[in-house]
Amino acid sequence: MTDAPSLPCCAFDEWGFVTDHIERSSGAEANELFAQQNLALEKYDTYSKAFREYTLTLFNFFNQSESVLIVNPHLRDRTNTRAREIAEQANTRNDARLSVLNLADALKALPNLQQEYRKLLSHFVSRDQLGALENQEERVLKEVWYLWYFFAFHPNGQFQNASQECARRFNNKVREIRNSIRREIQAISPTAMQVSILAENLLWEKDRVLWQAN
Repeated sequence: MTDAPSLPCCAFDEWGFVTDHIERSSGAEANELFAQQNLALEKYDTYSKAFREYTLTLFNFFNQSESVLIVNPHLRDRTNTRAREIAEQANTRNDARLSVLNLADALKALPNLQQEYRKLLSHFVSRDQLGALENQEERVLKEVWYLWYFFAFHPNGQFQNASQECARRFNNKVREIRNSIRREIQAISPTAMQVSILAENLLWEKDRVLWQAN
């Protein structure tokens, strides 16, 4: 995560004033001379931002997951009071929460990265191969998130088929929450006004939200 691949040489000026780690609009460097030298980099701008967002969330996840990987396996033994003391002292619970959130952010950032890659670099790859790779990336990362969620928050859990069971349990809980929201909406809706959930998968500022209609 710390040694990301660089952009091609043609994206930069020959004097090295511009790098792929500096945003065009950043600070005092966003002057006319800098803008002129940075024109070649502009076509890579949205891809670079998407790539940085994705790798940053994964970088944070790997940093925060280390203590969880060390401590949580020992929490399966409920009689291991020493492991629980270490977990409390190291604030492993907070690392678990942050790691789950950052891995979820990586999952949300993945479609944007894939889209920007398609715009800029898809002509170097077979369309079928790229589509298969994108589907595999999303499937694997989502499966890892389900597994990590239960490992981080429920280290005592035991599963026959962890990948399928974790996904099923999480989706069932999400379904329960959505049904609860529907019931609450119906309970507060006046007889003259019907409030219902219009959509659940539409995006608002790149996040999925519930859209309600009156």
